[in-house]
Amino acid sequence: MLVPLEEARRAVDAAPIRSPRVVSTSVTGALGKLAAATVTAREPLPRERRSAMDGYAVRLVPGRPVAVFVLRAGLLRSTGPANIALAEGEASPIATGLPLPKGANAVVRAEAALVQGNALRLRHPARPGQDVLEPGEVMERGERILQRGEPVRAAHVGALLAQRIRSIPTYRIRIAIAPIGDEVLRPGSRSPDGVPDFLSPIIANLLGFAEVRVLPPTADDRSRVGRVLEAASRRSDLLFTIGGSSVGPKDVTKAAIVDVGRLLFEGVSANVLKRGAVGFVRRTPVVVLPGQVVSAVAAFHEHGLHVLARMVGRETRRYEEVTLAREVLADHRMDSVYLFRVSGGVATPLPWGVARMMGLLQANAFGLLAHGRRYPSGEPIRVQRLWSSGGSGPEAPVRAPG
Repeated sequence: MLVPLEEARRAVDAAPIRSPRVVSTSVTGALGKLAAATVTAREPLPRERRSAMDGYAVRLVPGRPVAVFVLRAGLLRSTGPANIALAEGEASPIATGLPLPKGANAVVRAEAALVQGNALRLRHPARPGQDVLEPGEVMERGERILQRGEPVRAAHVGALLAQRIRSIPTYRIRIAIAPIGDEVLRPGSRSPDGVPDFLSPIIANLLGFAEVRVLPPTADDRSRVGRVLEAASRRSDLLFTIGGSSVGPKDVTKAAIVDVGRLLFEGVSANVLKRGAVGFVRRTPVVVLPGQVVSAVAAFHEHGLHVLARMVGRETRRYEEVTLAREVLADHRMDSVYLFRVSGGVATPLPWGVARMMGLLQANAFGLLAHGRRYPSGEPIRVQRLWSSGGSGPEAPVRAPG
């Protein structure tokens, strides 16, 4: 029984989904993990006026242009206030990042100055504030560095360490992936028969923020699938199954889930997504992914990221409005997912099909088009961005579903 996509989304929104365990993680070890709290800057950076360039700190007086400065000797400390003070018309050597001497209000770059004895001659006029980092210019106190549920990126690590933050709370999310099907081969199998399990690694590599276990393939046996899922649920915060989700005699995944748990919905009335489902085994959410590659990836982004968003309290799906690069005739009996390559706000449709591996290699988004409609070139549509490998999310910040 298929339900409208919006009904499926409402079912996930209403389901009792638990938050995973929170652990303290060193900032240097947090890369790629999901933050379990919003982190803000503790202090302004810099705390005092500092040089943005190598050169000479000078004291200017507005309205009194000076072309030659008296060069002061003296070392500047790397932290804390400078150990010299400048009078009007005086200059002192300074390196990038050092605090300005007292009285200094500009920095002249080394290449813009000529030193002759103790005289500093300017090649170009200087102005107050030139090449000076003002307090809070790099980061204001209270400014948000990291949002709860956001993947920790390399820039976050640097910003946190700059704030002298050594550890942050992150989610410890344990995920099991269960490939299902008589035809699915174990990793490393050299058998000429069967199908290599290439779908589990795709999904696992989209979950770089989690502790992921890929289980050995399970045959199309209802009771065996149920036992595997029931055992995996005891050690997991989230389960994914891959395959066995259609309506054939060997498609037993959903029936097995009902044996040991329950389904929120069996599928949705949209091509490509339609055999994906969400349920529970014990208290652990289980996301059913179809066994065709485009369907599996699309269902992961639609249902899997929705469940994850409920777990971490932050929307993980990313949507944006784009325009079509060329006409599309959605000549299907129901609404259908299409893959797109989005660049500069323009979406180029890719060949349609549930097994289009080459389409996935080119795609960075997908969208749902209404059945029987002809979409002209330039028409606005809404797409969802695909996550990159490593679980770092899509590159462009775009709007959540409304």
